[in-house]
Amino acid sequence: MLRKIIGLMAIYVFFSICLPVFSITEDKSFNVEDQQINFTLHYDKGQEEWAAYATAAMEKIIHSYIHYLSTSFPQPGKYDFFGKNEVYLNQKDSAMNGVRIGGFNLWDRIEVEYGISPIGNPGLIFHETGHFWFGSDLHWMDEGLVSFLPVAMMEAGFLELDEKEANEVKRHWGFWFNDNKKDKPLSKDFRGQDEGDRQLYYSKTFKLQYIIYKELGPEKYREWVSAYYLIKKKKTDKLIIDLLNKYKKMNWKKFLSGWVFPGKYGSISMDSFTDQDTDGLLSVEEYYLKTSPDRSDTDNDLLPDNFEIQHGLNPVKKESDDNVRKMISEHGPFPDGDGREWDFLPHVFYIKPKNGEKQVNFGLFSLNMSLRNGCLSVYAATRKPVLPRKKYMFDLLIDLDFDRNTDVEFAFWLENPRIIWRYTALTRTSEILPDLRGGRGESLEIKVPLARIASVTSSGNFSKQPGKPDFQVLPIIRDDAKKKNLDEWTHWIPVSLDTLAGIESYNLITDLETQDTDADLIPDRIELKQGLDPTTKDSPQTVSLYGPFVDGKPQEWYLFSEPVYEDKKNDAKVKGYDMLKLQYLIKKDTLFVVVITGLELKPVNDVFFDILVDENNDNTSDLDFAFFLVNPQWPWKYTAKTKKSSYPQDIHIGLGTVIEMAIPLKEINSRQFQILPIIRNDKSKINYDEWDQWIQVNVEK
Repeated sequence: MLRKIIGLMAIYVFFSICLPVFSITEDKSFNVEDQQINFTLHYDKGQEEWAAYATAAMEKIIHSYIHYLSTSFPQPGKYDFFGKNEVYLNQKDSAMNGVRIGGFNLWDRIEVEYGISPIGNPGLIFHETGHFWFGSDLHWMDEGLVSFLPVAMMEAGFLELDEKEANEVKRHWGFWFNDNKKDKPLSKDFRGQDEGDRQLYYSKTFKLQYIIYKELGPEKYREWVSAYYLIKKKKTDKLIIDLLNKYKKMNWKKFLSGWVFPGKYGSISMDSFTDQDTDGLLSVEEYYLKTSPDRSDTDNDLLPDNFEIQHGLNPVKKESDDNVRKMISEHGPFPDGDGREWDFLPHVFYIKPKNGEKQVNFGLFSLNMSLRNGCLSVYAATRKPVLPRKKYMFDLLIDLDFDRNTDVEFAFWLENPRIIWRYTALTRTSEILPDLRGGRGESLEIKVPLARIASVTSSGNFSKQPGKPDFQVLPIIRDDAKKKNLDEWTHWIPVSLDTLAGIESYNLITDLETQDTDADLIPDRIELKQGLDPTTKDSPQTVSLYGPFVDGKPQEWYLFSEPVYEDKKNDAKVKGYDMLKLQYLIKKDTLFVVVITGLELKPVNDVFFDILVDENNDNTSDLDFAFFLVNPQWPWKYTAKTKKSSYPQDIHIGLGTVIEMAIPLKEINSRQFQILPIIRNDKSKINYDEWDQWIQVNVEK
């Protein structure tokens, strides 16, 4: 075995020494105003597309600097621009001598790595080219300027970038980087040999320029940068403070505390660059926008703050109900972890068969799914709000060939839902995707472009049998550090794009569980499932064929001849909870029960509706089927004999003008049993109302 390994090493050394390096050299030039810029481009064979992109990026950023600073290109001679697989700094007087740094500018020579400056991410090319104007006189200023100025120039109209490139520039320089454990002031250049220090340094210098830009405003910031560039004497920290005071009078020494100078941060710290409410805005952005950093929807109108800003709305002023519905219908759902807008959108809904969470902060128990504007949206409700954890992730696993193995995975860190990526199991590669969106708040939410899912197939399209699902998904919450699943759905969920598209085509404005567009008593959800048209009224015979429907509306029950039971005692302990009438129906191996109360029930914390089941007719409860009135999407079954509860998927409930429940007969171990409905307060252990006697049920009849 040892001889075989040595032989392989010898072959590797031979090829690495003897194979030629295919290098291409091209002389390039372009004109800006009356000035000609000359450089020689060096790159490897196979990198022709990258070379074209790098050349265009360099030309674009030079144009922008010249016009933004109203100056000329400061390098009068010809320079060399190298694309390389690896770039090391070779300067004996530098603390980073011999360190692989990814890129540098030595005035007459620029080097950048292909992998760190790929097509679509011009951040490093912009940075190194910017050093022609801002060298290294004052490190924290110059490094921050050449990283951040492309953003400032873009917002001022001097540099044209698409959304992906702009996000890549921000991401490259750590706008969303939050590992601040080794935080240090910038007055001392702490880059050195440690890669973590270098990452923190560049992130901090970029963020500092961002907040100075916000304090001064775009115009004054441009004037301040131009004035800094024209200074010829030695640049010092004091000089920067004096120069800042010329454009805005304030205590800049205090403002820069923690950032440049040792001491505590002021109102804006490195921790301000997090998105606590997952609305797409960092806390520092919300600080300057005057929105709440703790609520994704500051004005509580169901439209996230960032969405309102992008669409020219005021995030601190509530929109009208009509405009909210219009915006949700056109653009929702919003992947911010606040799922209230789903009530106004058509979608499919799943309840987890059993609650198998392993961490107190998790517990996936329901799932919404919709198809809108070419994107699959998934909203995963959890038992409690999901708290941020550095190594915790929310993943949507996708199986394209139904072999129960993951083909592609979309995920984001719960600590930073802005960093979202796709992992392709087939190729074992991952990438950060700017068109993928995720949110963590009350629950977990993710929006995935269908094109991204199909891109891993051989044809780039879904191929399926007619009437069959396109793929299946499995949501999980996991600890990435421990390689351990904290919670996951109990089974793969099949996804039919035709079904989702059919639901979406009706453009309904409320949840399909309760919406009845044509007012024929059949919910749209049932009509779509049975191949009926939810916009055309069906006959009473059709209603009775598919009903009853567990939707909290009793009208269809009048079509059935089963007896109606009455509780004539007006003995409810709380007004409105008095159960007046009860009707049950056995159909399709299911026990349907409807209870009419004194008033329309309003959701209240700690209040339950229960159907007690006595299997052996001894007037003692053996089974208890119940759900919270505040959350009818979370029903459960309690077994009195074993004192255990479970969360069966096929127990349906409804809460509206009445209470309804559908219990599978397979859950009851008797064909002759009796039932007793009650409404109770679980916290105070008080029954608000209960039926006056057990009601006999004979399945054989």
